[in-house]
Amino acid sequence: MKKLLILILTAAMIFSGCSSNSAPEEAPDVEASVESAEESDKSFTMAVHWIGANLDTIEGWNGWVTARIGAAESLVKVDEDMQVSPVLAESYTVVDDRTVEFVIRNNAFFHNGEKVDAKAAKKSIERTLSDSDRSDLVFEVEEIKADGQVLTVVAKDSMPILLNVLADPCFSIVYVDGVDEATFDTTPICTGPFKITEYIQDGDIQLVRHDQHWYGKTNVETVTVKHIQDATTRAMALQSGELDYAVQVTATDLKLLEEDARFDILKGANLRINMLILNYDKPYMQELKFRQALKYGIDQVAYAEGIVGGIPAKGPYTEQLPFAYTGDPYYAYDPAKANALLDELGYVDTDGDGVREIDGAPLELVYLCSQKSGVESRNIGVAMQQQYKEIGIALDVQQVENYY
Repeated sequence: MKKLLILILTAAMIFSGCSSNSAPEEAPDVEASVESAEESDKSFTMAVHWIGANLDTIEGWNGWVTARIGAAESLVKVDEDMQVSPVLAESYTVVDDRTVEFVIRNNAFFHNGEKVDAKAAKKSIERTLSDSDRSDLVFEVEEIKADGQVLTVVAKDSMPILLNVLADPCFSIVYVDGVDEATFDTTPICTGPFKITEYIQDGDIQLVRHDQHWYGKTNVETVTVKHIQDATTRAMALQSGELDYAVQVTATDLKLLEEDARFDILKGANLRINMLILNYDKPYMQELKFRQALKYGIDQVAYAEGIVGGIPAKGPYTEQLPFAYTGDPYYAYDPAKANALLDELGYVDTDGDGVREIDGAPLELVYLCSQKSGVESRNIGVAMQQQYKEIGIALDVQQVENYY
């Protein structure tokens, strides 16, 4: 029997300036899983590319990890059709532009056996709002009302995206009463189909089946989650049979997997993007013409299609979304335009070494990419380095553990 390989391919690759923090993005977003042909095999081993310092769902993007491994759940989620669909809430009603009412499932239970009711969900959401470091999601509330299984969240001000915000895994519903910080960090009490039993930093995460899950029991009894940072290593582990599931398979490894008769491959697009974040503290980055030159100086199409195996983006939103830009690209690769703009700014090469100067100093930029993003992020930097050399800009490519 063939094994099943599920691939969710990145929909876009974007290069744009941004002055605010953003979630770490890797390229491409590819997930792979192997469905065992042996129904008697009740264990499941998977690998993820990133795990934070702990598993507390309200810190950073930890909620995405706990949700991905089947431990944590929010009241609702944004599904593959870009619609908000119920999870712990069996239904919801958007009352007005700052109020959402949820009816929580009557058969939902925490991993400690306690029932999930509106009061428990309220405490979890309040903890997120008061203690989370996700300033992009935290909002002011006027009131959170709990009445049996009915939870009503009222934002202080108009907030049309309230429902979408509450769908983020940062708002995963966890058991709060009497729980200490060590438990939140290592074995948070969630509601998903699998319960975390052990986590050692930089080690594996162990989970067991949650028999009281509202959807019913799965066939899998135990799950081991491995942290394998390198994408090629993950793909090799998948091919060897060490793993049943792996996230972030690279475009290069995908080609090898496609040639492997053991795998049936399903592909689909998602909304993940890759961005360049510009440092606006640098005076030259505040020059519009300089930023335009940077855009004209790189071949975004070649990077997206040739390096990452994705689709070149035309803006921060993919064309799957109704409000996305769908016209012609604003900045197609044009090194001649880039050179002209730099000349207009007076950034010229005065000593003939091939690098322009600003106020007598060489124009040298630093490109930082995370080790967690894999070799492709570095390869993009190397490609940019070569193309920027053609327009008189030096680029130092550095791959670091954390660029924030």
